[in-house]
Amino acid sequence: MKNQKLLISVAIVCLLVGASGTAMAVDCAGGVIQGTRETPLEVDEIVIDGQSCFVNNVIVKGDVTVTDSEDFTMIDCNVHGNAKITQGREVIIFGTTFGVVEGDLATNSNLLVRNNSRVYALINIVTGSMFVNSNYKADVKKNAVVGNLLCRDNQRLDSFENEVGGESQCRRSIDIFDGFDGFGGFGAVEGDRSN
Repeated sequence: MKNQKLLISVAIVCLLVGASGTAMAVDCAGGVIQGTRETPLEVDEIVIDGQSCFVNNVIVKGDVTVTDSEDFTMIDCNVHGNAKITQGREVIIFGTTFGVVEGDLATNSNLLVRNNSRVYALINIVTGSMFVNSNYKADVKKNAVVGNLLCRDNQRLDSFENEVGGESQCRRSIDIFDGFDGFGGFGAVEGDRSN
């Protein structure tokens, strides 16, 4: 009887402590993770593998990891950790802060967006570095990056009006035969057979 009471007491304490002290990863099973502008939803981390997800007005205390998402959209969020979004189809990141900014102090949070079909990274704040690499199409516009902004090996890149504190290298991958018509000049490019 004494052991049963002790076991029940330990189980209750574990349940109470576990409910408030355990980091919980949100996986976007319903397709939406959303708070409001007045009351943002707070989560410990977001881990998505193979799901489409719309994330709006969310504070993520840890990291965001998204792999193989058909459509991933993050609007007006704050990510205290790092974000890594890879191997998806369409990625939209708009008006989101990566890192915690308090007065003159900021945490060093990075954003990596790699191997996606289309990327739209617009009007974000990144307290660390931002990497937009090996995507088919990438629009990187009006972002404020404290560290480095590196956009490498994107097939189509549109990048302008980014404010960068460190090194800024945004360029697209250039194939020496890109646009070569095969008859001694540059004419139709692959996919455009209008000539």
